[in-house]
Amino acid sequence: MKPKYNEKFTFFLSCLVILTLIITDFSTRTTVKNAMASRAHIPITCVENHSREVALTYNLHPCSDIDFILSELGDTTITFFADESTLLFQPQKIKAIRSKGHEVGILRSDLKGRTQQEIFDIIADTIEEFSFISEKNNELVRFEMNLYDSNAVRAVFTLGLYPVQWSTDSTVGNYTEGDIILITDDTDIGKLLEKINADGLKTVPVGKLLIKNNYKIDLSGEMINN
Repeated sequence: MKPKYNEKFTFFLSCLVILTLIITDFSTRTTVKNAMASRAHIPITCVENHSREVALTYNLHPCSDIDFILSELGDTTITFFADESTLLFQPQKIKAIRSKGHEVGILRSDLKGRTQQEIFDIIADTIEEFSFISEKNNELVRFEMNLYDSNAVRAVFTLGLYPVQWSTDSTVGNYTEGDIILITDDTDIGKLLEKINADGLKTVPVGKLLIKNNYKIDLSGEMINN
């Protein structure tokens, strides 16, 4: 016996309601995830970019051969992240880096598990140490060895600074625009620059790659236009 018209209509309506609920649930979950990410729980690993630009970064330590690194870079400007020991023992080298047009950010390994106020104090002290070397403000913070939690990321953003990690490193060999690349081997800098140029990419400091207004951070850490 064929179902009556009303029964068919009821069945169709029920299916439509179920489908709508599924779509709404999916949309809500996606919106919530994006909202959580955009509230600065995740550091920046790469940036939405349509100008064929990438950023090279290097984590400085007291034993880093800064003169060699600068000679390998030539006219290419990158972003260095300096830890407290490097600021203390090689201040003249930091000045040399900045005099050549490079960007210098803060490198910390002790922000995970801290209260927000403790993080504020640590970063404020580090910025003060930088001020003895250069009047130029530092707006970039990197968590060494990926030692961070959501509270640390949130605190950095709250200070009006940018927590910057990386999307890939110099051992990979395949790069796309918007990548923030960590240099892991001093001796490979020349080959790395050749590869980037061969791919038609341009190297800029992280500060020039970032989107400064109306942005959000997605769950992969990509900074995108909002």
